[in-house]
Amino acid sequence: MSIKNKKSRICALILTGSILLSGQQVYASNSTRRSLQERQRNLNQIENRIKNEEQNINSYQNQIKSIQSKKSDVNSILSEIQENRNAIEDQIKDLNANIQVTMNAIYQLDTQIIEITNDIKSKEEEIEDLKVRIEENTKLLRERLRVSYKIGDADKVEILLTSDGITDFLSRSKMITTIADFDKKLIESLKRDKERIDTLVIELKGDRTSLEVSKENSEKEKVYLENQKAAQDILLEKVKAEEAEKYTELEGINQEISNYQSELNQRLKEKTNLANQRGQLSTEIRRLENEIRKEEARIKAAEEQKRRNEAEAARRRKEAAESKLEEASNNYGNVNNNYNFSGRLAWPTAATRITSVFGPRRAPVPGASTFHRGLDIAGPAGTPIYAAESGVVVNVHYPYPNQTYGGSSTGNNNYVVIRHSNGISTAYLHMKSINVSVGQSVSRGQTIGTIGSTGFSSGPHLHFEVRINGRRVDPLPYIR
Repeated sequence: MSIKNKKSRICALILTGSILLSGQQVYASNSTRRSLQERQRNLNQIENRIKNEEQNINSYQNQIKSIQSKKSDVNSILSEIQENRNAIEDQIKDLNANIQVTMNAIYQLDTQIIEITNDIKSKEEEIEDLKVRIEENTKLLRERLRVSYKIGDADKVEILLTSDGITDFLSRSKMITTIADFDKKLIESLKRDKERIDTLVIELKGDRTSLEVSKENSEKEKVYLENQKAAQDILLEKVKAEEAEKYTELEGINQEISNYQSELNQRLKEKTNLANQRGQLSTEIRRLENEIRKEEARIKAAEEQKRRNEAEAARRRKEAAESKLEEASNNYGNVNNNYNFSGRLAWPTAATRITSVFGPRRAPVPGASTFHRGLDIAGPAGTPIYAAESGVVVNVHYPYPNQTYGGSSTGNNNYVVIRHSNGISTAYLHMKSINVSVGQSVSRGQTIGTIGSTGFSSGPHLHFEVRINGRRVDPLPYIR
């Protein structure tokens, strides 16, 4: 096996390996992308769930605010009720104190009435005694008046005159005087006793009446206070009932707030869990994206390597073909003697605009060489191409007679090689049409074909090469 064949086989193996590796990488990339898409779908679902939870949280928070406002109103009403209850309880305390004071006053009045009653009883007994004494004294007085009336003044004189002596006279006179004084005192005593009885009766009546009025007023005051207390008790019970009702309502509100708060906490917890899941998915997505970027970079590198391998394989095939054609052209060695090279080549086409010169360059299309081995002259497709010098056609490559734009993936294109004298040959590539054949002799300036864009080409142009003993050189010094 020749060295060239070995190189071709190696290139083929490299190309096949690149294709297989690229396929595996594409498969791995697709698997990773599916995982990424699944994670992104999960992330979108979690985002939607988080939005729903946020809506629920906002709803519960608004409910709690509304209920708390209601609770504030109930607390305000409850405070007023409690103030009202405290005021009523204070009034009841005052009423109880006043009732107690009135009860004490009534008790004292009852005590005084009892004392006065006892005093009245004592005075009534005294009055009875006085009445008995007055009655007895009145009897006595009446009796003595009656005796006195019967005796008369003459009898009194006779009694004095019939005395035994002065001593007896004085004694009798004193007795009469004493009896008169006694009667006088008896009358005065009766008068005082009668006045005393009248005074006692008036005092007792006044005291009793005053006490009874005071007691009656105290009883009325007591009844009034008790009625007031009863009314306040009823009002207090009503206020307590309202207070209990508000406490029950407040308890229900607190329970409702607790329920909403519990639900809110659950939603916040669920949101936190979802946020954690979102974070984990985001991390996983970033990891997968990085992995995809790395895989894409590897795939891109593999594809770039594949293109380079294909370009290298094409170049090697082209060089092998050209080498064979060069060998075949040796059969026309007599050309060196039949054509004299003038030292300057003719301009090879009717077009004049140069788009790429000989030397390093950036590949215009994928697979193209980065070192340009010729001169690119752009022109419309179909522009005539001329032989730069007289010679013989040693190579014609014409696989794409119907192709105007865009070459094959291998870089093959329509081209012609003409051998001149002194070891010089010229090549014309990317041709649309070819008018000559191998072995044909051509003259300087003869039309050999037209400009095209076959092979690795970015547009219609002529790729013109000058070769000296098979080595490509810069064409410009030879055509200017």
